[in-house]
This record gives sequence, C-alpha cells and structure tokens, in this order.
Amino acid sequence: MDVKTALAGVAAFFDGEFHRIESVVPEARAKRPGGQLQTDECRPTFSHCYVHQDGGGLTGDDFHGTVYFHLGDAEYLAVGY
Repeated sequence: MDVKTALAGVAAFFDGEFHRIESVVPEARAKRPGGQLQTDECRPTFSHCYVHQDGGGLTGDDFHGTVYFHLGDAEYLAVGY
C-alpha cells in the first residue's frame, strides 16, 4: 500500500478526531493481547485493524489508545488517538 492511500484511509477512519502517526510495526505488536479486531470500520482502505484502548484521562472520559492498520506483508501502521 502506498503512503498517500494509507494516510487518506487513516484520516477517513478518524473523521476529524485527534490522531498521530506513530510508526510501522510488526504483526506481533498489533496482535498483542487486549486488542479488538475490527474489519468493517477499517474498510475500504484497510482489510482490518486492531484497536487497543488504553482508558480514560483524569475524568475517565478522555479515551486514548492505538489503532494498528494492516498495511500488508505482516506490517501495521500504528496510530495513536
């Protein structure tokens, strides 16, 4: 997958919400325990992604975590939110 397509897919997924590109990571990191496999929410750009939600902030309503978007060849784009 080319960079422009991946970035456009990430922007569409977050739909104006805060996010930051972190890095490209191996499959083992994306599939670590605690992640939720998502398929429909990541299409059409990505075949699937894993969402790891880390919890809330001081008030409990400031959710953050990492979404790992499948790029192919056992690589995932890690994007924090």
